[in-house]
Amino acid sequence: MSATLLLVHIIGTVALLLWGMRMVRTGVERALGPRLRVLLKQWLRRRFVALFSGVMITLAMQSSTATALLVNGFVMRGAVATSAALALVLGADIGTTLVAAVLSFDLSWLAPLLIGVGFIVHSSTTQGGIKQGARVTMGLGVVLLALQLLRGYTGELTESDVLPIVLRALSDEPVIAVVVFALVTWLLHSSLAAVLFTISLAAAGVIDLDMAIILVLGANLGAGLPAWSATAGQGPPARRVPLGNLMFRAIGVVVMLPFVDLLVAHVEPLGIDSATLTVGAHIAFNTIIAAVFLPFLGPVAAMLDKRLPVDARDQQEAGGSRLLEQNYTDMDTALSVAARETIRLCDLVEDMYRDLITALCENDRGLAKDIAARDDRVDRLHREIKLFVTRATRDEMTEEQSRRATQILTFVTDLEHIADIVESSAGHARRKAVRGLHFSDAGMADLRHMHENVLKTMHTAFDVFMSGDVETAARLIEEKRTVGRMERALERSHLHRLRDGLTESIETSAFHQDVLRDLKRVHSHLVSVAYAIVGSTKGAEEDARAAGSA
Repeated sequence: MSATLLLVHIIGTVALLLWGMRMVRTGVERALGPRLRVLLKQWLRRRFVALFSGVMITLAMQSSTATALLVNGFVMRGAVATSAALALVLGADIGTTLVAAVLSFDLSWLAPLLIGVGFIVHSSTTQGGIKQGARVTMGLGVVLLALQLLRGYTGELTESDVLPIVLRALSDEPVIAVVVFALVTWLLHSSLAAVLFTISLAAAGVIDLDMAIILVLGANLGAGLPAWSATAGQGPPARRVPLGNLMFRAIGVVVMLPFVDLLVAHVEPLGIDSATLTVGAHIAFNTIIAAVFLPFLGPVAAMLDKRLPVDARDQQEAGGSRLLEQNYTDMDTALSVAARETIRLCDLVEDMYRDLITALCENDRGLAKDIAARDDRVDRLHREIKLFVTRATRDEMTEEQSRRATQILTFVTDLEHIADIVESSAGHARRKAVRGLHFSDAGMADLRHMHENVLKTMHTAFDVFMSGDVETAARLIEEKRTVGRMERALERSHLHRLRDGLTESIETSAFHQDVLRDLKRVHSHLVSVAYAIVGSTKGAEEDARAAGSA
């Protein structure tokens, strides 16, 4: 095979490897979805738990870059500390080495079985979780197939006349070799693919152990570049974790590169093959980095937080509030500030809710993903308002102030629940779009009608919260029965379409019913503010009567 044709085959095989890894990653993301983000928030509370979580998540997703960008979103929104995020990223780096170690074994006999089983299951089921599991299975099969092809092609490189000259030149300039392979890894956006390619070269005898370890160092340096470049144009908080991870890797490469020859001199007499030693070097590098830097994550995170602070605009966009960071001596002023920020929370939730119907009816996957991302902004502002009200109401209050504080806390909790429901419905929209399904015209009209009525209730609920008008609150409670009847009528219309055998209705039945229930749940949470207003008014009247009797 000519050198040009061989190069084309290798490029195509690496592309196939990257595609298989992408299938695994997207399958895991779609199967777990918001559940993974909830688990991450819990796991990031302790440094060692975060480190272990990074290992496990990367084992599932086969991409430390994807893990780093996932946790970086929490740092941007202030949901987790920078130190905890850095610990998770260090664990992710270890996780990708373990994946490389497993894939370095010749498991090519598994490839046809995984691809065949995955394809059959994926084609024969409509259940989202099972379908994505089959996608992961097929992805693993494609990865193993690509590795089998890559081993064959790299073996033919030994017959190349040009390659020895290039490798000899790079071996004489280890710094250039590290930089070049770091850039290659950056272009591939996968350190795993770069390391597996290096292992294939070492196993085929194309490169010696010295060059293999140098290329591994280059791949590890390049592994920090995709996340860093992806966040380069974003706000300062978004750049903290990628910059910290890149700094860890760069320091490790600078320190270890001069000792490559010494390391090789000590391990070569052991008689272990080059491929195994290459894997060992990859694991050792990332394990040492984690062990060295883990105790110092606190000072490193403090330095990054100081160098890349949150400015007012970034904080506003992330859902935070400078007003809630201040202390107010007057209770009424504090409650007014809390109410004002609650209205801002209303705006965030309303924007999510308005966009939901577009994502659902137009199969807009990008919009559905954006809606889900906005839930984190709601979570942060909800948390800040609750902490502010709790802190401000520690002093003595009047009965009216106590009622208003309770109304605020109750309403922001309901708003947070509404955002969670909308996020769940956005997940339905994304899965429906992935499967290429569409609502029937009648079904779409029903959902739009229900959505519009709930939106009107949302505006009324916001007005009731600010005005405290008892009559409007009572009308809002009456509307709950009306919307309940509407939901049942729309459900009957959907069942009629199913009995008539309308294809779109049959295919989207589960999505349609789930969305209807979600809209009704949103309405129920909105009505809760009316119960709070009516209840507090009755309580005030009872207090007045009791005072008059006394």
